[in-house]
Amino acid sequence: MYQPTFIEYGWQNDADNEYTDETTANRYFSKDGFVVSMSVSNLGEGTIVTFINHGNVDLRTLPQTTDAQSLYQFPNTLVYVSPSTVNDVADFTRQELAAQGWHEYTMPDTATANNADSQSLMFIQNGLELSAFISVAPDQGDKTAVQYNITLLPLDLPVYDEALGLEFGQNPPYLVYKTATDIDTLTDFYLTEMSTLGWTEMPETASITPQQAALFFVGQQFYANDSEELTVKLELALVDGQTKVTLHQVDAD
Repeated sequence: MYQPTFIEYGWQNDADNEYTDETTANRYFSKDGFVVSMSVSNLGEGTIVTFINHGNVDLRTLPQTTDAQSLYQFPNTLVYVSPSTVNDVADFTRQELAAQGWHEYTMPDTATANNADSQSLMFIQNGLELSAFISVAPDQGDKTAVQYNITLLPLDLPVYDEALGLEFGQNPPYLVYKTATDIDTLTDFYLTEMSTLGWTEMPETASITPQQAALFFVGQQFYANDSEELTVKLELALVDGQTKVTLHQVDAD
């Protein structure tokens, strides 16, 4: 049913990576560099069909240690192992992904721990979310395994390059970070980037002073078969010699 429809709309079926057994089936489709996965699961009394857009990043371009050994790769996930320690691989991954423009984040109101056996890292860039799960792999002789997974976010919120301590949440959309960059520069950055992403500023509600600024934008958050109009507020404030940036959803009123 779905496979012919994808093909009809110009998507290419990745036959090399498809999988089918008695209760599940997985398919991948690509178009213009983007990859969508479809999974079908039979639960006995019904069937669940899931579609996920994994964006347009070739996972083979993501950083791997020089001693990496590939385990397996699908269009939405890549796994390799390394004889290096979990902490060393995590440090390498953070550094190299930052060089590629990825912003590491934590979820709001959560704490992170430096575990010697496993670390879970999350990154965003250009409306994509990338996870890197790094852990000891007993089945691979206790080497360190790295698993990359990538998905397209329903909403793209711009992050300044020099962001520090980024926190990000999807539902409702929310991000906060600090930077040494001044308020005027950040105001210009967000006015330009939000417009490029399709957001419309509400200039009559703007408030900008040397110490703080508040701007409002209206845009769309897209889902599989629908979209929702959102209003977000950008707040810039000087805090301890840095600028705190907060971008979050607010009521339209």
